[in-house]
Amino acid sequence: MAALSGCEMGMKLSGIKLQGSGVAAAMEYFAGHAAPVALQKAA
Repeated sequence: MAALSGCEMGMKLSGIKLQGSGVAAAMEYFAGHAAPVALQKAA
């Protein structure tokens, strides 16, 4: 997310017109597709 955010911010600061926000789209996708969490056995 940090790399995507940095790229998007750099493009906006350099004057590139973006149709939407890749960061917002990625956050929406990840919010709906959570990765399974592997649980570790207690030691």
